[in-house]
Amino acid sequence: MSYMKKNVNLGLLFLIVAILVSFAGFAAYYQTTFFDLTKSYEDKVGKIDNLVDTLSLEKTKLNQTSTQLQVKAEREKELSGKYDSLRDVKEQLEDDKALLQSELSSTKSELGSKTIELESTKSSLTAAQNTITEKESIISSRNSEISNLNSQVNSLQAQLSACTG
Repeated sequence: MSYMKKNVNLGLLFLIVAILVSFAGFAAYYQTTFFDLTKSYEDKVGKIDNLVDTLSLEKTKLNQTSTQLQVKAEREKELSGKYDSLRDVKEQLEDDKALLQSELSSTKSELGSKTIELESTKSSLTAAQNTITEKESIISSRNSEISNLNSQVNSLQAQLSACTG
C-alpha cells in the first residue's frame, strides 16, 4: 500500500503540476489574447475618433455649402425677379418705340403733304399777287385814261359852252 500511496501522491502531484502548467498556459494565452483585443479595440477607437473628426469636418463643409446654396438660390430668385421686371420694361419700351415710329411716319407723311400744299398755296399766292399787280397796273392805266378823258370832256364842254353861249 505504501507503493500505491506513493503512486497516488505522485500521480496527484503530476496532476496538480499539469493543472498548474495548463492554468499558467491558459492565463498566458488569455493575457495575450486580451492584450491583442485591447490593442485592436484602441486602434478601432482611434479610427472611430478620426472618423468622427472627419465627419464633423465634412458636416461643417456641408453646412457651409448648404448656406452658400441658399444664398445663391435667393440671389437667383432676386435676379430672376429683376430680369422679369426688366424684360417687361423692355417690352413696354419696344411697344412705345413702335408706336412712336408709326406716329413719326404719319407725321412725316402729313408734313410732306402739308409742304406740298404750302408750295401749292405759295404758287397760287404768287400768281394771285402777279394778277393783282397786273390788274392794278391796268387800273392805274385806266384811271389815267379816265382822267385824260375827263380832261377832254371838260375841255370839250368848255368849248361847247363857249360855242353855245
